[in-house]
Amino acid sequence: MKIDVLDLNKEQALEEAKRCLNCKKPLCVSGCPIQNNIPQFISAFVNDDLKTAYEILTEKTNLPAICGKICDHSKQCEGHCILGKKKTPVKIGKIENFIANYAYENNLINNQKTGSNLGNVAIIGSGPSGLSCAYILAKEGFNVDIYEMEEKAGGILSYGIPTFRLPKNNVDREIEKLKNLGINFILNSKLGKDFTLEDLKNKGYNAIYISTGANMAKSINVEGEELEGVIHANHFLTEYAKNNILIKPEDVVLVIGGGNVAMDACRTAKLVAKDTTVVYRRTQQEMPASLEEYEEAVKDGIPFMWRCSPLQFIGENNKLTGLKVKNLDTEEEFVIPCTIVLTAIGSKPIVNDDKIELNQWDCIKISESPFGMTNIEGVFAGGDVVNGADTVVTAMREGRKTAYSIKDYILSK
Repeated sequence: MKIDVLDLNKEQALEEAKRCLNCKKPLCVSGCPIQNNIPQFISAFVNDDLKTAYEILTEKTNLPAICGKICDHSKQCEGHCILGKKKTPVKIGKIENFIANYAYENNLINNQKTGSNLGNVAIIGSGPSGLSCAYILAKEGFNVDIYEMEEKAGGILSYGIPTFRLPKNNVDREIEKLKNLGINFILNSKLGKDFTLEDLKNKGYNAIYISTGANMAKSINVEGEELEGVIHANHFLTEYAKNNILIKPEDVVLVIGGGNVAMDACRTAKLVAKDTTVVYRRTQQEMPASLEEYEEAVKDGIPFMWRCSPLQFIGENNKLTGLKVKNLDTEEEFVIPCTIVLTAIGSKPIVNDDKIELNQWDCIKISESPFGMTNIEGVFAGGDVVNGADTVVTAMREGRKTAYSIKDYILSK
């Protein structure tokens, strides 16, 4: 059966689930960053027990409708599926996404608050790490407030990943699930601008979790970077999500980079400016972007220039007119005319509190015991603000792990 990028219906998902061999030593589980109980939830689905399938699924993930969409399954669970050695691997992500959507649409989700009152926790940032930490703490009986600097919760899920890859109703459903657990969202509230860590401590929180992500653009260290028209890809995607389109249909757009952000940026730019090209200094086989995202970009008609290293941004009257590159195979140097360059070469955290200790990569330093605590007593951190820009599932894993550390910390007092 041919499976496209669209969601599966129940018949299609069931047909795919029946392909699972239910291995005694499931390699798919070892390939999953959160060790999801994949054969078990698939087996429950095959037996038409969707409620149990969802419950098994959410033992390890609280964002199944998101992970099912955007995880790099080809390098994780599906990439380890034994069927993939000779045939097509089981489409685990699509099955996960179907189960998550089915559970929501058929009221199979237990969203009730436990009623306990074990303590009060403030979470700064509502991306995948913050949401995951909040979910565990609320389920364990804590009162949780999430402070978010934007007008909508979700962090990168709402502002960094395009809707063609992650429909926003998937994110909205997860936010609603947390609200039903009693989690309170305080929007338009930014650390260092609208409040400080000391302010939160004075409000009586027993612990604070910083999960503000990694949104500050890394410099590409190429002459002319300050020219008008050179834009960081994350900034472009964030503004696009706010309906603030930074490019025009007549623009000639280049995207520098080979990761998933570069793929998101080029496909989004293509929706506005038809003349959009990706420039990457390595080969397609060396791209960190998932194969699926690269193939979708190709389907969108986006050309790629391989083995081209940026040398200089060219401009007139402070406006970008071209990008000078070097072909690393031929050593040839030439200028590519353009009016916009979106740089997708990485990002780093912004920590708006000078009392927090950072490491050499400008990420927050945390302890191993208690796990996730910063140099400030009772203040924890996790996700990209600790690890640097990473995957959604990794940030989610760290948020869940730190939640249990916060629980132990508060109950030990």
